[in-house]
Amino acid sequence: MIFEDVPLEEVVRHLGSNRNAVYVYKLVRDARRKLKAGLEARGYPVADILDLFSGPR
Repeated sequence: MIFEDVPLEEVVRHLGSNRNAVYVYKLVRDARRKLKAGLEARGYPVADILDLFSGPR
C-alpha cells in the first residue's frame, strides 16, 4: 500500500507506529476525501455539512 507516494512500511517506521494504526488512518482519510468530493458534486455546500458535525450548539 502507498500513502502519499511513500510505502506504508516507511510511513510506519517514520511515525514509530504500527501498520494497523497507519492503515486505519489512511482509510478514514480517503473516506473523508471521497465523501467531501461526493457532496460537492451533488451541490451540497461543504461548509454547511461540516457545521452539522461540529459538535453541540
